[in-house]
This record gives sequence, structure tokens and C-alpha cells, in this order.
Amino acid sequence: MTHCFNAWRLMFVAMSVVCRGVLLGALIAVPIGTWAGEVQATPDANADRAHGPDPDEVIVTVDGAAITVGEFDIYFRRYLRQKLYHGGSPERVRELRNEAMARLIDDKLVLNEAIRRQIPPDTEAVDMQMAALKERYGNSARWSEFEPRLPAMRAYLLERSRINVLRRRIESGTALDEAQVRAFYEANPDLFTEPPAFHVAVILIDVPPWGTSEDWRRAQKKAEGIHARILAGEDFAALAKEFSRDKTAQSGGDMGFVHDGQLAPEVQKALDSLSVGETTAPVRVLEGYALFRLLGERPAHLQPFEVVRERAKKLALRTQREKRWQQLLSNLRANAQITFNGRWRAMGEEGTAPLR
Repeated sequence: MTHCFNAWRLMFVAMSVVCRGVLLGALIAVPIGTWAGEVQATPDANADRAHGPDPDEVIVTVDGAAITVGEFDIYFRRYLRQKLYHGGSPERVRELRNEAMARLIDDKLVLNEAIRRQIPPDTEAVDMQMAALKERYGNSARWSEFEPRLPAMRAYLLERSRINVLRRRIESGTALDEAQVRAFYEANPDLFTEPPAFHVAVILIDVPPWGTSEDWRRAQKKAEGIHARILAGEDFAALAKEFSRDKTAQSGGDMGFVHDGQLAPEVQKALDSLSVGETTAPVRVLEGYALFRLLGERPAHLQPFEVVRERAKKLALRTQREKRWQQLLSNLRANAQITFNGRWRAMGEEGTAPLR
């Protein structure tokens, strides 16, 4: 069984190379029954059946098309790897299980719709993907194990191609005039609002990465001396030009405008306590000790439509195209005959993938 699963892993890695850009989580959905059938024919796989549900058992039918335990198990495991990096609670796993099944059902529905509309696959593009796959992995020691599965992979890619062509056709009719773009801009001000910003200057007294504790003490003392001179009325910009080791030194330490989150937390905390024209006490940062001066503030403001017109148009088009696609999915779901059996309910109570 381990030998066969290693071959699967090679296949999945290869598919990730040739299938960039297809729908998330759908890389291994449709022809899995074929690949699973090859594995199930091995003695080890038959032995595993005694310890868990039959991989060939149907758990859902979608307009007469079956989704088996084995097909969903592989799909779900991949989906979990995409969503969970450090494990998750049983509740989260159960939630992702339902999401994965919903996506797999959508894949079935969309493929059926593409077939119903007699949308041909892009065979030339698929052949190029298969050729790229062979060029990259053909010299691998595992290629002989993988090669018998190439027809199933090509069939899968042809199916995905049909789905992608259908999506492009659904989205291609989307067009927006100036009034619609402006309406989108006015309805979504948060998308075009710049956050508050602070105009900041800095004087950096640096400490080398290999600096000793004594180096840090000297830097702190020097920064404190400069701070005292600023409080006594000396010009911050002139002192920056003389002492700062930051790249902004020759411009008087002027960093321009920065937003929340761009500076280290300890720096932001020090700036938050300032009024315009005031300077922080020395702040220890990664590079040494620094003094920050607040030169000005800019409140959050909505960018004029004329400035963001092109970005608003792109966002509005993307939103409308997604709406058209989701409307198709909604219509397909509403008219579909989807039947879950008892095995799916049992899997829901376990909150796990069916095969272990």
C-alpha cells in the first residue's frame, strides 16, 4: 500500500506543476475513481478494506453521478493540507469536511454543465501540459510507476479544461460603463480609503550585528545626548545629517509618510504619544537606538474617483464576474438531484476523513 501511495504522491506533485490556475482544491477530483481502482486492485489495499469503509462505497450521488468514499477521502485530505497547517479542532475538521464536499459537488455539477453545453476541451493546451510534465519528470526513477496513470491524468486535465472554458464564457459577457464603475466606487468606500498616515523623521545610532553590550550602552548614551540637544532647541534635520546612520540621513532623516503596521510596535507606541513637532526619547530597535520626530499627520481619506478609476473598474469587473459564476453555481445546485447516504452521516459524526 505504501508503494502505491508513493506513486500517488509523485502524481499529485506533478499535477501541481501542470495544473496551476485551476480551481482551488479540485486538482484530484474527477478521475480519482480510476486511480483509486488501480490501487484497490492490490492485495494490501484489499486487506485495508477489512479495517475501514469500502473505498468504492457511494456516499453521494449528483444527478446520478457517484462520489465514492475513496474519491472523497483523497479530495478531503488534499483540502485539509491546504487549510490546516498546524492541525485543527474536531469542529474545524468537520467544518472543512463539509466545505470540501460542497466544492467536490460543485465540480461535478459544473463539469456536467460543460458537457451539456457541448463545450470542447482545449486539447492543444492539455497536450502541452502533458509534454511539460514528461520533460520535467521523464528521467525520474519513479516515472515507470507513474506512466501508466498518464491517460487518467490527461482525461482529468481535459475535464478541467472544459470547466475553465465554461467559466471564461460565463464571465466574458461582463462589461461596465462609467456610471456602473462609479456606483461601485461609491458603494465600497472602504476599498478606496487610505488609512491614517504619519510623516516621520528618524535619527539612527546604529550598533553592528556583532555589537557587545558595551556597544549598546554607548549607542544609547549617544542617542540620549542628541535627544537633549533637540530638547534644547537644535534642529532635528541638521543633527540627522550629522549623526544618523539611516539611509535617510542626508534628507534630514525624513522617512515620508508611514501607515500603522509599517513600523515596529515599540516605535509605533512611541509615536502614538507625540504631538506634531515632538520627538521621542531614544527607542531601542533592531539596528541600534533611534529618535523619531512626528512631522505631520494625515487622517484617513477617500481617494478621488478620478485617481482610482482604473482600479475601481478592475475590482468592479472582478466582482461582477464572480457574481455571474456564483449565479450559475446557485442555479445548478437548485436544479440538481443530490442524495447523501448513511455513510456520509456516519462520517459527519466522526468528523474525520473516512479512510485512515
